[in-house]
Amino acid sequence: MLSIPELQDELRSAVQAMARRPLHELLNQQGILPVLARDLALQALRRGVRFGPMEQQEVVRQLCAGMECAPPASLEGDWIATLPVHLRAMARQRWDHLRLQKVLEDRLSLIHI
Repeated sequence: MLSIPELQDELRSAVQAMARRPLHELLNQQGILPVLARDLALQALRRGVRFGPMEQQEVVRQLCAGMECAPPASLEGDWIATLPVHLRAMARQRWDHLRLQKVLEDRLSLIHI
């Protein structure tokens, strides 16, 4: 069995070995880089989404369905921060889903033209 000092030495050696490797190699080896790349790409897609005036009413309805809160006056800016803390995670998840759905709908409509 390893003693505490031996374990500390092993950990120190492992960290030093990792520190000598390029960050992108470590992230890729741990499976973090592909996930990070996917998440950044999805964030960029969602950021570019804009809803027209007619769509905004339906989006707000879907966002607030079943949540006891006042609907946001606008979907611009950080409107999620105005919600009660316990509703923010659910609202963010719905918001991300609706924006990604809009991206897909917009892309599919371009294919059918």
